[in-house]
Amino acid sequence: MVQNSDDLLHANICSIHMAAFENHPDALFVLDSDGYYRQYNKKIFSVLGYSEQDYVTARFGDFTPGLDGDLGRQRVQKAACGESQQFVLNTRHRDGSEAYLQTTLVPVTIDGHVWIMGYSKDITKQVKVEQELRENQELLSRALEIAKLGNWSLDFETRRLELMESAQVIFGVPYCILPSSKVAEKIHPNDYDMVLQLTLRSINEPGLISDCDFRVIQQDGTVRYVHTQWTVTTDNTFKRPVLFGTVQDITERKQTEEMLVNSEKLAVVGQLAAGMAHEIRNPLMVAQGFIQLLETTPVDIAKKSSYFELVKESHKQIDLLAEQM
Repeated sequence: MVQNSDDLLHANICSIHMAAFENHPDALFVLDSDGYYRQYNKKIFSVLGYSEQDYVTARFGDFTPGLDGDLGRQRVQKAACGESQQFVLNTRHRDGSEAYLQTTLVPVTIDGHVWIMGYSKDITKQVKVEQELRENQELLSRALEIAKLGNWSLDFETRRLELMESAQVIFGVPYCILPSSKVAEKIHPNDYDMVLQLTLRSINEPGLISDCDFRVIQQDGTVRYVHTQWTVTTDNTFKRPVLFGTVQDITERKQTEEMLVNSEKLAVVGQLAAGMAHEIRNPLMVAQGFIQLLETTPVDIAKKSSYFELVKESHKQIDLLAEQM
């Protein structure tokens, strides 16, 4: 009984292969050594929207305009020479829309004649999604660059810190992944203990969002002010705690704040100077007035002595103000 089943299988193997060929969910086809379509399944018609009549006299690459069509025909030539080919064909649907086909060409020699077995899978949606993702990533990178904002993550187990592109610029390092000790060296010595204590606190309190401002010393010695914010999360792959955060260059903001503080200090100094000038001017005017009076008006000795006492008193007031400055 088993032998009869095997005989039946062998007798119908060609029909089984043909059924698999015809009903495959992706486009299958056979090309001759010149690239002409000799056989194909029904899926090929829906991939690019062309009819069976269109394929009767068509060669591989005829439905792909320009350089991509030429590259497709070159792939056929290589396959005809015995070299299997795997590539993504950027082509056009009959309605004009762009299409991407993951294509494989495998040479098969039968009775000394080379045939090319072909397989094409429509991956247009996947490629479009990947393109959109790359575009969004580029836009995000550009936005982070404009905002001088970067991302970073610290693996507690390996003690390795991963810096995204913008964060690399902020810390002044050309590496994506490096030992955390290398980044610790970039933190200003006067700020290191504060950053360390806050980091240890985060480890002991999962879910806590921490942030602080500190200084970074870049490779050329330039000091930058940064603001960082982080929390402890879990790595999806290894299921272990990871510190994840953002870092922003706030040097310009800090410099502006310092300028404002200095400006306010100067304003206060100006007000004090104006007040002192007023306080000094009053006794000076008194002294000057009596001196002019003594020079221009005859007075008896008693009045003269009284005027001199007033001048001396004004001089004492000026000395006292000078000591207070």
